[in-house]
Amino acid sequence: MIELELSDIALLYKTVVVLPQDKMTKAVIEAPTTADAETPTLTEIETPEITEAETTNVIFEPAAQRKTEHPFVIITSDMLKEKYLDPDSSFTKIVQALHIPNVAQYMIHEESFISNQDLYRCIWAIGISPATSEHLHNLGHQNLLISPDVLSLTSTEEKTAMYAPLKQFIASNQKEISKL
Repeated sequence: MIELELSDIALLYKTVVVLPQDKMTKAVIEAPTTADAETPTLTEIETPEITEAETTNVIFEPAAQRKTEHPFVIITSDMLKEKYLDPDSSFTKIVQALHIPNVAQYMIHEESFISNQDLYRCIWAIGISPATSEHLHNLGHQNLLISPDVLSLTSTEEKTAMYAPLKQFIASNQKEISKL
C-alpha cells in the first residue's frame, strides 16, 4: 500500500474514513476549511488501536453455558446421607415401599443445594438444619416437602405423620420422578 502525506490526502480526497482494522493509531478528519475555501485543513485525532486478539475475543467468545434443570432432588446433611444409603436403613425401606428406589441416587448435601437451588423442580428435604429449612421456606418453591430425620422417628404417630405427606408428595410428582 502506498502511504501518502497528509497534504497529499487533502488534495486527492475531500474526506477520509479510516477503519479500525487498518490498525492506524491516528485518523484524519476534516475540519472547517481555511480562508481560501479551496484547501481543507486536516486535524489528527487519536483513535484506539484494535488488535487482532481483541477482535477474535469479541467474535469467537463462547456463550455462557446454561445449567440444566433436574426433575428431582433429596437434600440432607452430610452425616445423614451415609446413614440413609445403608441398605438396612429406614430411608431405604421407605423408598422401596414407595417403589422409587432410584431416587436415592439424587441425594445431595445442603451446601450443594444452596449453590444450585434454582435447578430443581421437585425438592424433598430430610433431616436438614433449621437454617436450611428456613431458607427453603423463603424460596417459596412449588414442589417442596420438608421431612424430619426418618432415623430419629420412634413412635407410630411420628412415622405416620411423616409418611402420609411423603406418599402424597410422591404421587403428585410421579411425572418428575419417572424422568429419573
